[in-house]
Amino acid sequence: MKQLVGGLCLLLMLIACGNKRQSSSSVTTTADTIVRKQHSLLMTDASAASYLVPPADETFDDFICRLFGGDNYYTLLFDREKEIELEVMDDAEWDSIQVEWTTLKTRTTKTVCYKREEGIWQQQDSCEQYVEPTEGNDDFLSFYIRFAADSLYQQSHIAEPLVFITIDPDDESSILETTLEPGQWYAFRPQLPVERLTNINYGQQNHNTSHTKVLKVNGVGNGYSVLLYFKKTAREWQLYKFEDTGI
Repeated sequence: MKQLVGGLCLLLMLIACGNKRQSSSSVTTTADTIVRKQHSLLMTDASAASYLVPPADETFDDFICRLFGGDNYYTLLFDREKEIELEVMDDAEWDSIQVEWTTLKTRTTKTVCYKREEGIWQQQDSCEQYVEPTEGNDDFLSFYIRFAADSLYQQSHIAEPLVFITIDPDDESSILETTLEPGQWYAFRPQLPVERLTNINYGQQNHNTSHTKVLKVNGVGNGYSVLLYFKKTAREWQLYKFEDTGI
């Protein structure tokens, strides 16, 4: 079966092609030339539901499509930027995995363990727990729930300027790194998950009390990929870097 998740490794491939820098003023002039993704992928699409029966010798990408295909996207969470590389490790290195679904409204996380047996990923056991907010509600989950749903709160928690990394509209083999002024965020921001977050535990740290977080949103079988980098300053959380390098 063809690989259905081409976007899982695309980020590192693009970064390897080299960076080009451009001023924030020229970002405004090229905004209309950058192909914007169809963020409707964050909505459930029954017609895109994956196959029900796993194939023999199922790859990890096949498993991802079967697991998340009905939603068209899934998210990953990392405490540190350097841990993102865990996502692109050789498929053969994995024989067990934990997948987490966090419902934002209830702050409950369901964790399901999967194991590859005779070439097929099968569910083993599961558990559910409540994600306790920290004193003062300054943990990442409390912040993100409001950040994703409240545009005014969102705008007030974005670094000025915001680092922006995307595909160079003049050379699709290169990466453009620039900055966005506050008013430009609305022209480029992705649609954020507001109902739930998922996470595949590749061995990365993922503590709700961490002062740095990376949220990655991957499309299923469509090359969509965005990364949002957050940090907690002495005062509050901020989005300080945004990558939109999917196809």
